[in-house]
Amino acid sequence: QTDFRIWTQGDREWKAHQVVCARCGLIYTNPRPSEEALKDFYDAYLRFGEISEYFRKKQIDFLCHNLPSVQGKLLDVGAFDGSFLDLARQRGFEVHGIEPTEEGVLEAKGKDLDVVRGFFNTEYVDVITECYDIVSMLHTLEHVEDPLDFVRLALKVTKPKQAPAQPA
Repeated sequence: QTDFRIWTQGDREWKAHQVVCARCGLIYTNPRPSEEALKDFYDAYLRFGEISEYFRKKQIDFLCHNLPSVQGKLLDVGAFDGSFLDLARQRGFEVHGIEPTEEGVLEAKGKDLDVVRGFFNTEYVDVITECYDIVSMLHTLEHVEDPLDFVRLALKVTKPKQAPAQPA
């Protein structure tokens, strides 16, 4: 394992490496940053580069190919600049997003997308009233402090699966 420096600002530095969970196979950044460290990171440092349209199209194609119906409400956690949400909207989804960076939110809003600035955490989940058919977390889950709790929060805002109608 080779350490790499993710971020340095003043006397703060976040050194980490990639780790593969032996139980589930999740590849994640270790040590995982606290929410406070992530807030500092996104507030001070993150700047967007070019995003491959091809890559985002592959992601939405994968999602649509693996769903019984391409409709409903989708929440994208870590919405970045809204490029994935824009493609999902074009495919028929009602889209919403949450993004920790002001720059990302502004870019998403420039695409006329409903993206709020903030972190997907208990405080956020406790105040939203929406219930989603899909919660996506592209390039997000590997950064959070506790991935299992993060997924549990997503389940709280996801609609329960409806049983198929029984023939009369």
